[in-house]
Amino acid sequence: MQEYYIKNLLRIKDEHLKVRKIETLDNVMEVHIDFTQGYHTCPKCAFKTCRVHDYRIKRIKHGVINGYKVYLNYKRRRYVCKRCGTRFPEPNGFVTRFSKISNVTKHHILKEAQSVQPFKNIAERLNISLSTAIRHIDRHVSPSRLELSETIAIDEFKKTNLGYGKYAFIICDPIEKKVIDVMKNRRTDWLVNYFGQIPLEERKRVKNVIMDLWAPYRSIVKNHFPNARIIADVFHFSRYIYWAFNDVRIRVMNTFKRDSVPYHMLKKHWKVFLKSPDQLKDDYRYIRALNENVNDFMIHDYAANLHPDLEEAFRLKDFFQVGIKETSFEEAETFIHEFIAMLRGAHTKEFKEIKKTFINWKHEIINSFDLHPKTQKKMTNGTIEGINNYIKVIKRISYGFRNFSRFRSRILFLYNKSYSMLG
Repeated sequence: MQEYYIKNLLRIKDEHLKVRKIETLDNVMEVHIDFTQGYHTCPKCAFKTCRVHDYRIKRIKHGVINGYKVYLNYKRRRYVCKRCGTRFPEPNGFVTRFSKISNVTKHHILKEAQSVQPFKNIAERLNISLSTAIRHIDRHVSPSRLELSETIAIDEFKKTNLGYGKYAFIICDPIEKKVIDVMKNRRTDWLVNYFGQIPLEERKRVKNVIMDLWAPYRSIVKNHFPNARIIADVFHFSRYIYWAFNDVRIRVMNTFKRDSVPYHMLKKHWKVFLKSPDQLKDDYRYIRALNENVNDFMIHDYAANLHPDLEEAFRLKDFFQVGIKETSFEEAETFIHEFIAMLRGAHTKEFKEIKKTFINWKHEIINSFDLHPKTQKKMTNGTIEGINNYIKVIKRISYGFRNFSRFRSRILFLYNKSYSMLG
């Protein structure tokens, strides 16, 4: 028997450990081990003794190797002190007292927990119970909040557990791509209490807060971050333009008969209509409804000439799309004022309705044109939206979480891999 290689395979390194026998049956491997007899120090009086009191067989789960569920049948020796009569077990480095799983298995639990998979899979892979896997992860994984950075992004995501509202609150660092913290609620009273517990000096370091157009967030940021400016996420205010345009397109489309060419063109080529003018392609292709070869520019002009409201909708949308890409931060205020003036003069009710949104969030929208000094890119909530999608994956593969504290630890542990083991 190549004892040296067997011990390496089992990841048990002790020169006094002896592998006596290995038995395999179906998918179970029984490894019989013990230690050589020697002198050990009494934990009570420090007297050295080699007198054996008795033997006890301890069966220990040791994970899975090559599809075999491994069990260590450890013949544990207990010594008795000749001086004080104290009985004590021989020391070992592969299992702790009262534990039924090996230290190697405990290490593998935390290692497996660093990948996106349900706790049930971890338990099955390591031949342990589900409750043991969860208990061990809860005991050793408790990541703490990261410090606030100069630029932070805030958002919410839908959680699965009941109570405290259906949305959880998340803060991230969009530059370093780290999750700072997750809260179980986004209600104003909760957030006021949460940010109130963060030291003022730390909150003063925040210079930029990126967020969507939710008014409670704005009031909380203004009250708790004295040196921060609010940046509206470009997606959340741009979509109002696309929604208004689509509403106009559908309204005009429904004025035509379903079997007419205008109805077909407005319904089928809606993606072309949403494109920015610089994205339109001049490649010709055959359109059966028109019975001719046309390109994106011709489809664009055809739709714009169908109705005055649609022509105005194209003009407003195209002006906004070009401006959002080409306008610098220094020119942003002029551009936004000009666009608001165009909305004021609009005849279509769909674009009149979004005028108030752009007026109320004018300063935050202007701030979105500024570039971050480190990345030289516009600051958006793209990172936090990606994190929210990552959280959805965690929820889906885990079939939901009933314990929010465990859910929070799971998010921080999986996403912030560089610091998750320090919590």
